[in-house]
Order: sequence, then structure tokens, then C-alpha cells
Amino acid sequence: MLDMLVLIIRAYHSKETHRKYPLLEEANTHLETLKILIRLAKDIKTIPDKWYIEYEVKLQEIGKMLGGWMKALKETSGR
Repeated sequence: MLDMLVLIIRAYHSKETHRKYPLLEEANTHLETLKILIRLAKDIKTIPDKWYIEYEVKLQEIGKMLGGWMKALKETSGR
């Protein structure tokens, strides 16, 4: 999770637009990995279902924000 946060911060502060997209792609990979780990934690009863639902909602929202940012960068850079 910290790696994902660092990548997002680096993308936000990057002055060069073409460097932002790869950072966001990597952050998105970390996000997907985190979703799987949280799901596994729920499945093996390491976290309660209530926590899983709360985490999943928050991770989905982060995913939407990341996806929107990536889409905007694609449209502006012609990727």
C-alpha cells in the first residue's frame, strides 16, 4: 500500500506528463494486488467480513480515481 502511495505522489509531482502514466500504471498494479490480498485475508478469516467490505469500497474508489486520471492523461497525450 505504501508503494502505491509513493507512486501516486511521484506521478502527482512529476512535471513531465509522459512520466506520469507509467507511474500510475504501476500504482494500479499495486492496487489490484492489494485487492487480491484483502480478499484472501477475508477468505482465510484474518479480517472480518465487515472490514473487507469497508476496504473494498475504499479500494474501488481509489481505482476509479486512478482510472480517471490515467484516462485523462491518455486523452491529452494521444496514447
